Amino acid sequence: MFTGILVEKSDEKIVFNAFSEGQTKRMEFAVDEVEELIPQPKSLMPELLLRDLTAQQAADLLAFLASLK
Repeated sequence: MFTGILVEKSDEKIVFNAFSEGQTKRMEFAVDEVEELIPQPKSLMPELLLRDLTAQQAADLLAFLASLK
């Protein structure tokens, strides 16, 4: 079992970034090696992270994150 961020999914392979001990590791598997993909119900963003931001700071953060696509 692995946990990570899905980077690519095609008919041939599934690629994701796994996080462990402050490191990011790119993991690639053939589709037939993967038994199941389960989306996580909870966001990776720490809870209450936006609590101390103003509405403008939160909007700026959201705009920045959206620009990373």
